[in-house]
Amino acid sequence: MGWAALENGVLLAAASGKFDVFVTTDQRLSLGIRRSATVLSGGYLMKLTAIIEAEGDGYVSLCPELDIASQGESVEQARDNLREALELFFECASAEEVKQRLHSEVYVTQVEVATG
Repeated sequence: MGWAALENGVLLAAASGKFDVFVTTDQRLSLGIRRSATVLSGGYLMKLTAIIEAEGDGYVSLCPELDIASQGESVEQARDNLREALELFFECASAEEVKQRLHSEVYVTQVEVATG
């Protein structure tokens, strides 16, 4: 079978029938997701950005690709709570909402600013 000729859902459907895990960097995924993704029994495993910042006695976590945030008492808990919030979003959101909210290119960098 020529994998290169298959597009989008056809590729994923063919792969799910032959492999337990299929890793792709196909930029034409059905949800408009232009990130590396792993197909797992009917879903994707995506790598998203988590920005975690100390706030008060805890930590706030943010996924800038989807503008979803959470919090926790430790860095690990804030990250885990963000993961749970993202998983719940993907369970409940329509494909159109995911496509509308997902920012395909997010850059995290530092910038120098004169402070006077």
